[in-house]
Amino acid sequence: MSNNDTHQLSILEDQVEDEDIMVKFTEIQLERIDNLEGKVDDLQERIVRHAIQNNIDLNEKLDAQRQKLEANFQQQLDTQRQQLEANFQQQLGAQRQRAKARRQKLMAKYQRKINAQRRAA
Repeated sequence: MSNNDTHQLSILEDQVEDEDIMVKFTEIQLERIDNLEGKVDDLQERIVRHAIQNNIDLNEKLDAQRQKLEANFQQQLDTQRQQLEANFQQQLGAQRQRAKARRQKLMAKYQRKINAQRRAA
């Protein structure tokens, strides 16, 4: 083998070594990319799970608030109904008292008229 052949062989060996290094570098980069993609997928999954849990928590809070509002509203309705019934009963009682007083007044007037007719007769 000549000096020139040895030199060319050395150059080829260097090129092969450089290509091996580039292949190894590319493999390492691809592995890093795969790892990063896995981490991104994990983060996205955690974000989705967290969002779902937040949604569940918010729905539970909203349900509790809705139930509380419904209970408060029902209590207000019951209180208003009781007040209306009490006011109605009070007004009805007052009307009955006025009617009773009118009847008594008319009865007294009628009684006086009958007594006057008896005395006149």
